[in-house]
Amino acid sequence: MADFKKVMKDIQEGEMRQLYLFYGEETYLRRKLVDTIKQQVLSGGAQDFNYDYFDGREVSASQIVAAAETLPVMAPKRLVVTGDAMFFSSQAKYRLNKGDENQLIEYFKAPNPSTVVVFYLKAKPDGKKNIVKVISRQGLVMEMGKLYGDNLAEWLKDMFTQQGKEIERSGLTQLLTVGSDLAVLEKEVEKLVVYAGDAGRVTRNMVEECMSRTAESDVFKMVDAIGAQRSEDAVQYLREILLVGEPPIRVLLMISRQFQLLLSIKVLLDQGYSSKQTAGKLRLPQWLLAKLVKQSRNFTVEQLENAIMAAAKLDRQIKRSTINSGRAMEILILSFSG
Repeated sequence: MADFKKVMKDIQEGEMRQLYLFYGEETYLRRKLVDTIKQQVLSGGAQDFNYDYFDGREVSASQIVAAAETLPVMAPKRLVVTGDAMFFSSQAKYRLNKGDENQLIEYFKAPNPSTVVVFYLKAKPDGKKNIVKVISRQGLVMEMGKLYGDNLAEWLKDMFTQQGKEIERSGLTQLLTVGSDLAVLEKEVEKLVVYAGDAGRVTRNMVEECMSRTAESDVFKMVDAIGAQRSEDAVQYLREILLVGEPPIRVLLMISRQFQLLLSIKVLLDQGYSSKQTAGKLRLPQWLLAKLVKQSRNFTVEQLENAIMAAAKLDRQIKRSTINSGRAMEILILSFSG
């Protein structure tokens, strides 16, 4: 988080590198940085002439270099962005030939000072490749990993601080039940800031009154209902999730992941791990672990293993046939909750 905030601050203040390589699963943070770079670089006008975007799976090295070496038109700088730049990864099918790789390396060694060049990809760059070594020396390489636990909570608190608000801990805990999608959380923060009005502190009650429900939070409630043998409630949560357009396969995956998490917690605690050690191993904040431990007590290890296997079996059936997925999932939920 500190790296992201520092890089963002530098970009906003106009202190930019000539070369950037962003990688990782967190597309929201990457999009924020690339958009900010774009705003800063292209603020001088003639945007159509000073911006090029390429698909890294299709573009040639010569196209990237030619665009990067082009002088800006009626502006101090230009921007060249290459998305899905998989040639930085270890995947063989995206490997550049020696000539193309050397062409990019030579540019990286002496980049055009009037051009900012940005590459991004989800996969991890192959640190053994010369092209990765050179851009690491000459530019900025930064991982955009998913935020979990305390890092996610810290990011949320920063969002409120930037809006001149603070959020009480119980309110933050409640807000995090929305899930870990940063784009969704940002919208929730924006709504809460407006909802809070002149109040400087966002409370749990405000969060509960204002927060929209998501599939992730409803899956948590559904599993709670299953464990408490409230089959009607569990099925109702499922129907509401499917009603808002969540794909059945994705919902089934979330249910399975929830059971897998509960199983991991039970196994680790049974093996003698402390709550702190368990939270560290599973990359969970302590407050969330406490809720999951309580939820896990509603199930035996055997029940959780059977639930995971049943979900996997239904997943295969849905993918292979014209089965009524909604009805099949209801039957599955009923079998879990007795």
